[in-house]
Amino acid sequence: MSIMKAYSVRDLKEHPGEIISNAQQGKLSVVTRHGVPVYVAVPFDELALEQGIHVALAVDMYREHTISIGKAAKIAKMPLEAFIECVSELKIPLADYSAKDMRAEIDALQ
Repeated sequence: MSIMKAYSVRDLKEHPGEIISNAQQGKLSVVTRHGVPVYVAVPFDELALEQGIHVALAVDMYREHTISIGKAAKIAKMPLEAFIECVSELKIPLADYSAKDMRAEIDALQ
C-alpha cells in the first residue's frame, strides 16, 4: 500500500530525488506552497497506463483514506458503481475498519 507524502516547494528544491524515489515505490506525493497543495505527483504505473491518471489518483487517494469513495468516483470521472467495481477488482477494501472500530460495530449490533 502506498503512503502519500507532502513536500513543500523548499523540500522539493532541497531533495528533488526523493519525490522520484517515492513514485518508483508507488507512493503519491503532494507538493505544497505556503501549506496549500499546488500539484500531485502520481506514480506512472500499470493502473495509470490502463485506467488513466484520474482513476489512478482517485484510487490512491481513496486507498489512503484521504477522500471518500464518492469524491474519488468524481475525481475518476466515473459513476459511483463503476468506481466501486474498479476498487473491488484492485482488491482494495470498501470498508477498512480497525480492530477497535470493528469491535464497536459488533457491540452495537448485539
